[in-house]
Amino acid sequence: AGVRDQSVFNFVAIPQGMAIATLELVFRNPDVLKRNVKITKGDACQLMTECTQNLYTVCEVFRRYARR
Repeated sequence: AGVRDQSVFNFVAIPQGMAIATLELVFRNPDVLKRNVKITKGDACQLMTECTQNLYTVCEVFRRYARR
């Protein structure tokens, strides 16, 4: 990636990881129409930890959630 500053990378990568996890959760989920559907706090913490490592790890997070 062209981003050299780790704080800028984290600023961009964490929301993207959360977004793909949320998209996987709500896709074809009828509960979205009945209640508030969110990722768990544990999943959010794991995503923040994984997404702040490097670009390869962020790509792995995307692959994992895209294949569910």
